[in-house]
Amino acid sequence: MNPILHLAAGALVFFGGHVLLSAAAVRPGMVARLGERGFLALYSTIALIGLVWLGYGYAVAPREPWWGGPGLAAVPIVLMAPAALLYVGAFSQRNPTSVGQSADADAARGIMRITRHPFLWAMALWAGGHLLVNGDLPSLVLFGGILALSLVGMREIDRKSRRRDPVGFAAFEAQTSVVPFAAIAQGRNRLVWSEIGWWRLAIAALLYAALIGLHPYVIGASPVV
Repeated sequence: MNPILHLAAGALVFFGGHVLLSAAAVRPGMVARLGERGFLALYSTIALIGLVWLGYGYAVAPREPWWGGPGLAAVPIVLMAPAALLYVGAFSQRNPTSVGQSADADAARGIMRITRHPFLWAMALWAGGHLLVNGDLPSLVLFGGILALSLVGMREIDRKSRRRDPVGFAAFEAQTSVVPFAAIAQGRNRLVWSEIGWWRLAIAALLYAALIGLHPYVIGASPVV
């Protein structure tokens, strides 16, 4: 198969699968047939297949840069530091915007004080930084698609959460924000570093160092050269 077709097919399965299976006209019927766990297993399987296929398409597709280059190499290096902390925070504390977790005012703590969508912001920072430095068609499909999916996903998760648990999510939403630090700037919350904890900062620093150090071996190019 032509490398561009691999890229397009992977994008169709990954992004199309997310959009289709999340649609209000599709998800309820699928959950009714498969159950919540069955649906999540199907969703995760399609997403994994699509991501692997998209990654392969990105690796083999030809590149003709339109913008970017070494002059912008510092952008993803800088953005990946907060992305690492957001990523660690998203999976190491109660997170009402993740699957299967409830929302209330008590959940607006730790990393949630910064943003109620730490995982999607981690993905958006990663994708946005890499899109800026890699201005070619494969990067536009991969990183641009993930950036768009992350930003749209925040709105969709909020919309579904309001419908599923209007009381609990309203209490959580009143003290949090989509945009990082917006709730703090508006006086609806405050930053408490002790809730984030030194150990999360340490894990994020280790993750950041690993991403930088392993980049040449996994991706084939050093991010610092």
